[in-house]
Amino acid sequence: MVVPAVILAKQIADKATARVLVELHNRKAFEAGLILVGTLGYMAWLNELGAIAVTPRTLDIDLARRQKLKLAAPLPFLATLKDTGLPFVAVPGLPPSTSVKLPGVEGLRVDVLAPGNTLGATINVPELEWVAQAIPYYDYLLDDAEGGAMLAGGHCIPVRLPQAARFVWHKLYASTQRHGSPEKAAKDLQQSLVLGAVLAENDGY
Repeated sequence: MVVPAVILAKQIADKATARVLVELHNRKAFEAGLILVGTLGYMAWLNELGAIAVTPRTLDIDLARRQKLKLAAPLPFLATLKDTGLPFVAVPGLPPSTSVKLPGVEGLRVDVLAPGNTLGATINVPELEWVAQAIPYYDYLLDDAEGGAMLAGGHCIPVRLPQAARFVWHKLYASTQRHGSPEKAAKDLQQSLVLGAVLAENDGY
């Protein structure tokens, strides 16, 4: 059940993000094993752990799939996102596309990711009638994912998240692999260090 967010939120995503996450929740995609990763996953963990930190606005929703999603029937990815009422289209220039995006330079982008040895390779995801982009060591990140929630657009949406400690280590690794993308490397390193410090302060985690 998606409930209104009635607490003072520390990390809140925008309304477009909310529409995507609510649609996926209503279709039981997270229940089936889809995992929220990337900056939104980081934001969700900060809220879960009661931490306050400055997080730049993200224009991406990163979704990951470790193994076949346990869906009763295929869930066409692009059609599902269009059912939000937002004009998502497949990102051009990626044969085949692993991402969809809203129009405009700052249009929201939704990426599908999966474990794979070769960065950027495509992996077929038949249950979504889509393909995912391969990320090395994502099997480590996604193992034993946990239930959590994302605050977005006035909603508190149940999602699945990577374990926080695994998130720290994978982000640290990713920061060393961003050759040619110093801004993304710096963001990965900052998220790793901040979340790591928060976990160190939470003895009960």
